[in-house]
Amino acid sequence: MSHIDLKKIGILLPDGSINKTKINYLAGEITLPFADMVWVSTNRDPETITRLTQLFLDMRTLKKSTLFFSLIYTLFALLGLQTPDSVLPLLQNREALEYFLYSFINDFGEIMQEKFDDGRMAQMAKMGDYETSI
Repeated sequence: MSHIDLKKIGILLPDGSINKTKINYLAGEITLPFADMVWVSTNRDPETITRLTQLFLDMRTLKKSTLFFSLIYTLFALLGLQTPDSVLPLLQNREALEYFLYSFINDFGEIMQEKFDDGRMAQMAKMGDYETSI
């Protein structure tokens, strides 16, 4: 896909710079279902989720964006998810792909933190119910 096509679909702005709003939207679109499946598949195991998050951070540090994207794409398949075609054009522009991966990691971390926080709140609520029933 050429830069003209990337402009046409909104990944690049008319001046050739990346459209961070559009890319962030694309990251958000795929991160929630991915995070939900990781949450369920790992049985909410914080150690496994932390290791996966660290792997994502390490991959980003290596600056091997195409390899990192391939890892995410493969994990999607392993979790029974289909990667939306809308993210594939990002492979044509390194800056767009790197921003997408940055957004993906941030979204993933935020979603997992919310899930852990919700789990703690549910446990506290159960403990409160238990204490009041004694």
